[in-house]
Amino acid sequence: GTAAATAAATTAAATAAANAPVKGGTLKLSKLAADTGEDPRIYHQTNPEVLFANAFVATWQVSKNKVAFDGMISMEQKDPLTAVFKIRSGMKFNNGDPITAEDWAYTMTTLPLITKERRGHASTPLFNYIESTTAIDATTVQVKLTRPNPTLLVNMTARYMAFLNKKVVEAQATKDAQENPAGAFGGPYNIEKREAAGTRMVRNPNYWKHEPADDGFVANGPYIDNVEYRIIPDRAALKAAFNAGDIDILGGIDKLEADEFKSNKNITIAERPNGAFNILAFDHKKLFDKRARAAIRAAINYEAFGASIFAGPITYQAPVNILIPGFQALTQDQIKAYHKYDPADAKKLWEAAGKPLTKLRILTYNNATTVSISDFVAQNLKAALGIDVEVQQNDPQAWALRANNVPDKDWEILQSGNGLSGGTSGVPENSNLIWYDPRAYGPLAFNASIDSDNPAIKEESTKILELLKAQEIELDVAKRKQMLTDLQKYLFEIAHTGVLLPIAKTALFAHNARLQDFGVNDFDNGYALRRHAMWLKA
Repeated sequence: GTAAATAAATTAAATAAANAPVKGGTLKLSKLAADTGEDPRIYHQTNPEVLFANAFVATWQVSKNKVAFDGMISMEQKDPLTAVFKIRSGMKFNNGDPITAEDWAYTMTTLPLITKERRGHASTPLFNYIESTTAIDATTVQVKLTRPNPTLLVNMTARYMAFLNKKVVEAQATKDAQENPAGAFGGPYNIEKREAAGTRMVRNPNYWKHEPADDGFVANGPYIDNVEYRIIPDRAALKAAFNAGDIDILGGIDKLEADEFKSNKNITIAERPNGAFNILAFDHKKLFDKRARAAIRAAINYEAFGASIFAGPITYQAPVNILIPGFQALTQDQIKAYHKYDPADAKKLWEAAGKPLTKLRILTYNNATTVSISDFVAQNLKAALGIDVEVQQNDPQAWALRANNVPDKDWEILQSGNGLSGGTSGVPENSNLIWYDPRAYGPLAFNASIDSDNPAIKEESTKILELLKAQEIELDVAKRKQMLTDLQKYLFEIAHTGVLLPIAKTALFAHNARLQDFGVNDFDNGYALRRHAMWLKA
């Protein structure tokens, strides 16, 4: 008995040792294209390096309903319109400069203007209620609001609210940190190399301690030493690199792709709830008649779409992400009712709208799934509406530039998202609703503005804005949920902004098995890659 107990204890100790985090190694990642700059305020799809190179306020873990502090150590709501943030002592930028309250106040003060001028991805509802951000002393920042906001702290965890070295950034001719100037950032890694083939980040020797270390952080910095991004635009090449162990995270995959990796014991495929976004968004300058928009929606065979694109069951997405039960009251049946495939009705609606166009151009980016989505939709629209439909694909940066080219767009439908994998910040106005918001993507990407020259678009946008503003200041959760339900029904009824296509019922997420303590359920809101506790198993 004693020998057996000793053997069991020895085995348990060996197992614990094998599963204990170890420091070191290089995390190998990929992206589709080279970045156009590394300023966190101007985030686009191809500069994920900002997640590693910067210090942030905190992380927001949706799946745990938990805030974990990073550069800040607390937020105190002094009154409904005043919040005070305390900065962690001893922090330094990567050139050794101290990180102060003035630096974060600078980021917050410049964010609205730089978002507008540089067409960054920061959603204006993240900050448009902030009146001022002022450094009270070296470690204290006061934020004054124009209205109460119960999700202020969650909003401040976004990647745009990083600590920037005011002195360094202001010394740049462009007043930004796009070219990674020395000393601009204060995160755990320094961007050592930016080349056409990719980027490399190395541990920041000036990085500071997290004491106390909230969930996901490590007192003496992250376990992983280096992070590399390889630029691999081709999906087949990316999957081959992942299968060979040269890339650690593939991300969202479909069931057919999962089958390709099932014999590889070095790959982990995790199932998780899917909150992906998958939209056909409209240029309202051309598709201003809601009947034309409804015609496009009715022309799509959604069940066949799911079978073709996802090879399995589907879920219908909504203007409020379906993963936010506290704010989403619509059932799947209610959402599905707005997505009836009826080609005959589609043609009638199109004709009733005066056959507004003889050709539709669908703009997508060069991802295998998004191209397949656009091709499927194009065939449906051709068949039902009897018009020419062209699919145009670009690299992500060109796609983004064309998407935001106002007011004269060279497309009619913008395809975005692949429906395979996605999450949410847990805040309605910072999730799917930013696509419909006349203060956010509406006027920039879709010519949907309260100042529109078209009376119909002006009227719709004005009502949407009224409904959005009303729910933002409602502190009663039940009342706010009902207000969001009314808003969603209105958006569906007028087919505003675009068609929400179905998403895969379950998200499959693929990563190398050597990657441990990885917050896979929070990956899509940018939290997981900021998780310093993740480590690489030998």
